[in-house]
Amino acid sequence: TSLLVALLWALVTKSALQFTPVLSRPDQSSRVTLEAAKRKAASAKKVDLDNPPKRPLSGYMRYMMDVRPEVAKAMGDAKITEIAKEIGARWRKLPDTKKKPYQKAFEADKKEFEKQKKAFLDAGGVMPTRRTRGSTRTGKAKKDPNMPKRPKSAYILWVSDNYAALKKKVMAKDPGAAPTEVMKEAGAAWKKLAAASKKKYNTEAEKLKKEYTKEMEEYRKTNPLP
Repeated sequence: TSLLVALLWALVTKSALQFTPVLSRPDQSSRVTLEAAKRKAASAKKVDLDNPPKRPLSGYMRYMMDVRPEVAKAMGDAKITEIAKEIGARWRKLPDTKKKPYQKAFEADKKEFEKQKKAFLDAGGVMPTRRTRGSTRTGKAKKDPNMPKRPKSAYILWVSDNYAALKKKVMAKDPGAAPTEVMKEAGAAWKKLAAASKKKYNTEAEKLKKEYTKEMEEYRKTNPLP
């Protein structure tokens, strides 16, 4: 009997030493949720809500920018619309094997754009709306000319100040460059611009935004929403 009691006591003692209260263990789902929130907050700090990510150029647009100088030179004094028409005809006749590099570059940029778009939206940003092909303004109420105009963003203010220099830089590399190339250069330059250099434009944009808000409040007093 004493031997049996000793064995039972040994088993009870061993179980007690190995036992870990469930309440002391961290809840796995809560920890994962907390980590996700931290990552999201950290990511949000790096997102510039004044500048939504730009949609990537299509395969055709990339091709157009590549061949435009050559086509423009060959066609001499032809109108821009005629040059565009010729490039479109060449693209349609282009074999799929030669279109592939342009489409591949577009797909790669599209994936990156989707990542940036998700981060932008998760941080509280709002993507600009796009008009679908074939859409029309017919039937829409005419915009009131007295309605306050939306303020310019910091980026647009900066482009306005630097457009001439940006255009000169792009045209020096490619005299036949399209306006889209200038804006592409502007976007890249803005991203690299130091925070100290952006401060002036961010401050001005905030000032314009506050003025716009006040003007809209006054406007709505006599022009309430339907």
